[in-house]
Amino acid sequence: MRPLSLPRLPFPDLPVLRAVRTLRQLRKDRLALLLRMSATGEPLIPFQAGPIPFVLVNTPALARDVLVTQAAAFEKGANFRVISRPILGNGLVTSLNDFHRR
Repeated sequence: MRPLSLPRLPFPDLPVLRAVRTLRQLRKDRLALLLRMSATGEPLIPFQAGPIPFVLVNTPALARDVLVTQAAAFEKGANFRVISRPILGNGLVTSLNDFHRR
């Protein structure tokens, strides 16, 4: 008797699986993941790493708007700082409030 052969189906690309995959990639090589995402050329790139939603700002004009012009309207959460500080250090992007304004 031959073993039963089932057709190979593509693995589903569910949002929760993408979020887990992105989280694993962030832990493995943050810079490579961010460079890959920025290479799409999109000005804003929403993504989710595990349960945490993020938006990658991918143009100098938008980055200035977020970091300088409208800085008070945007909150850099603890998760953002944990992920970005090893790459960017403690500078304009990762600092908060008074330290950020200096």
